[in-house]
Amino acid sequence: ISIASPAEGATYYAHLDPIAISFFVEDAALSSSGHYLFQDKDLGTPRGERPLYIGVESGQYLDAAALDDGLWSMRITGQDYLGGLSSMDRHFHVVHDTQAPRTSWTVGAPRIDWNPPLISGRTPITFAIQDDRYEAGDMDGVGVAKLTVTVNGSTQRIFSNASGASSMTAVLYLADAPDGEIELSIQAWDRAGNAEQERSLRLSLDKTPPSWSFTPSRRLFELIFPPRFGDYLGYALHLSSSDFVQLSSTDALSGVDIARYSYALDGRTESFDFSEPIRIAQEGFYVPGYRLTDKLGNESSDRLWFGL
Repeated sequence: ISIASPAEGATYYAHLDPIAISFFVEDAALSSSGHYLFQDKDLGTPRGERPLYIGVESGQYLDAAALDDGLWSMRITGQDYLGGLSSMDRHFHVVHDTQAPRTSWTVGAPRIDWNPPLISGRTPITFAIQDDRYEAGDMDGVGVAKLTVTVNGSTQRIFSNASGASSMTAVLYLADAPDGEIELSIQAWDRAGNAEQERSLRLSLDKTPPSWSFTPSRRLFELIFPPRFGDYLGYALHLSSSDFVQLSSTDALSGVDIARYSYALDGRTESFDFSEPIRIAQEGFYVPGYRLTDKLGNESSDRLWFGL
C-alpha cells in the first residue's frame, strides 16, 4: 500500500483547498481492498448531518467543505487470498471558517469633530480588518482576502491582502473626491468567501483653501504692464496716498484660520491681518504677498501689485 495524497498532517480549508485522493494497493493475490475517510476528532462546529465515514477512490477530489471540521484519517486496507491483511492510515485536518471578517476604522488628522467629521484630502482613514474562524475575536480565520471601499456609491477602491494573513491594514485618502459630504460603503471578504455586512461611514471633505477678494476705497485705474515685468499677471492697481484697499477672505466649509498679508516697508517686511486695510504712503510699486489657511490646513498664497 502506498499513499500519495493527502499528505500526512496536511490542513485543508473549506471552499479553498480540494482534498486529492491518491493511493495504490498492489498484491499478486489481492482479494479485496478498502478505502475510506473517518473522523478522529470533531473540532469547531458540530458535525450535524455530515457523515462520519466517507468512501473514497484514488483519483477523486473532495471539497473540504463536504467534511466536518476536525481531525480526519484516510485508511487504506488490502487483503490477499491467503488472508494476509495490510492497512495504512494518513491523518489530516479540515478547517471551516464560519465567521466573516470584522472591519474597524480610525479617521486621522487633520479633522474637525463635527457631525459628520470634517476632513481634508490629506487626512488618512485607516481600516483594520481581522478574520475569525468560529467566534468573534478568535482571529484564527483562513485569512482576509480583500477590502472594498465605495465612495458616494460610484468610485470603488479595492485593497487586496496578498499575504493571506488573518489581519490586514489599509489606508485611504480622499484627495480625488469632491468637496462636500462623502459616504463610504465598507465591506471585507475572507479567503473562504465569507462577506462582512456592508457598513457606512459619513464624512465631510474640505480640500479647498479660503478665497479672497479686495475692495478699494474708490474706483481705481489699472495699468497694463509691458513684458519686462516677466511673470507678472499684466496689470496693477494704482492708488493715491489717501486711498486704501480692504482685503477679505471666506471659506465655506471649515472656515478661515489665518488671513495675513505682508510687504516691504522702509527696508523691512511688515505683516498684517486682513482686517487691516492696505495703505501706501511712499511712491513706488508694492507687491504684498498674502497667505490664507483654513482650519484644516488648506493653504493658498499669492501676491498683489499696487502702485502709488
